[in-house]
Amino acid sequence: FIMCEYAHAMGNSLGNFKEYWDLIRANPHAFQGGFIWDFMDQNLLKITDLGDSIYTYGGDYGPKDVPSDNNFLSNGLFYADKSPNPHTWEVKKVYQNIHTTWKGNHTIEIFNENFFKNLSDVKLVWALLQNGKQIKNGFVENLSIDAQQTGKLVLPLKAIPNDGEIHLNVVFMPKKSSEAIALNHIIAQEQLAISGSYNNTINIKSIAKIELKENAENHNITSAKIDLSFNKSNGLLEKYQVNGVNLMEDGFNLSPNFWRAPTDNDMGANLQLKLKAWKTVSEKLAQPTITVKIVNDIATVNVLYILEETSSKLAVTYKINSEGQLIVNQKLLADTSQNVAILPKFGMKLILPQGFENISYFGRGPYENYQDRNYSSPVGIYKQSVAQQFHPYIRPQETGNKTDIRWFTIVNKEGKGIRVESDDFLSMSALHYFDEDLDDGDEKDQRHAGDLKPRQQTQMNIDYKQMGLAGVNSWGELPLKPYLLPYKNYEYTFKITPL
Repeated sequence: FIMCEYAHAMGNSLGNFKEYWDLIRANPHAFQGGFIWDFMDQNLLKITDLGDSIYTYGGDYGPKDVPSDNNFLSNGLFYADKSPNPHTWEVKKVYQNIHTTWKGNHTIEIFNENFFKNLSDVKLVWALLQNGKQIKNGFVENLSIDAQQTGKLVLPLKAIPNDGEIHLNVVFMPKKSSEAIALNHIIAQEQLAISGSYNNTINIKSIAKIELKENAENHNITSAKIDLSFNKSNGLLEKYQVNGVNLMEDGFNLSPNFWRAPTDNDMGANLQLKLKAWKTVSEKLAQPTITVKIVNDIATVNVLYILEETSSKLAVTYKINSEGQLIVNQKLLADTSQNVAILPKFGMKLILPQGFENISYFGRGPYENYQDRNYSSPVGIYKQSVAQQFHPYIRPQETGNKTDIRWFTIVNKEGKGIRVESDDFLSMSALHYFDEDLDDGDEKDQRHAGDLKPRQQTQMNIDYKQMGLAGVNSWGELPLKPYLLPYKNYEYTFKITPL
């Protein structure tokens, strides 16, 4: 069989694409491949009356009552200007015809999946990484592996460190350029987990005196270096100042968040309505029970919310020392006797002031990635800007996420900022757009990426997990079961260290 239409690529999509091809490759007697729907976003460039460039879609022309399929033709691997959408890189990785596995004892096994071509015109470049940093590298010039054959190769890795998280990156490139392929074009690549794991120590120590003061509105925690305030009415951290630097925008807070701006696949499955209770409890927390105490110059703030709309309780604990180091534990206690919808995400969000633009992180990249679309995203240390995190999908929606985060820093030009880490992998993003900027609401609202204006502030999402994107179709299918967040208890802990 050749599927005439599969893996609908509408908006931020193409989740579970690897699973499609695991099935295809496991059943060569039955499947040969398919046609992704489709190749390119089909939209028209328009200059608005305000001078903005947008790409238009159904509903942008004629009277409002003219029938249309809205942005349904914004479903390509490539953007309307022929640049690749982020999911294009997942397709390239899954479609590659050279596959590498680790066999131990410095040995890799290479399978040439081509049917007619050997690998004599290809070279291999490798790098050994320890905790994301390259410690050794090399290349192999001659690969004599025939079509549909497997070969083993011993690499000169010498002594592999026995501490830290060790990865081997292998990249296949052409030896010479051709009319079709540039000299350093990556034909195929693989990241092989060799040994170890990355471990963060999530604790804080008492360093200097810390004080608690209280007024009608706030619990204030201060030291010679810090000034933090928790709002009594909602239990949220609303001021986070360290050494005179505001790490939180005035009027905002560090708050629980269970919502994402709906993707086209979300909208197609009506999740903007079916899951709306999680949006409601994210935006309107009921007044909680709050206790605050200081023991051995560590402040502990316990906050308990009743989330009636989702038949659950939310317990959040903050621990703070005199340096401004902050440990947050968030725990969702679900009443599973009730019929409550899946969660879009489980996490928290923080709004940073203007100027926090430079990002470094140890996780999957460099492109945005999600738990069901990160096969093409090797683990590494990446340095980027906040502006680079936003992808202008034709219709604004969730974007910019990174998975398997070991640590994440964001700083201003003076190097002041924060480092976020956890004892588990996080899912994180940082954008010059707030959730509401990317969220159409209960139904699509004829909005365009080109209409949006980036904010000076940065919304940082610090999530335990976000549900997958899905990719079977855009008119009802959910992400595959392993990539959902079913209604149950959740708990995670993260640490923020001021820099």
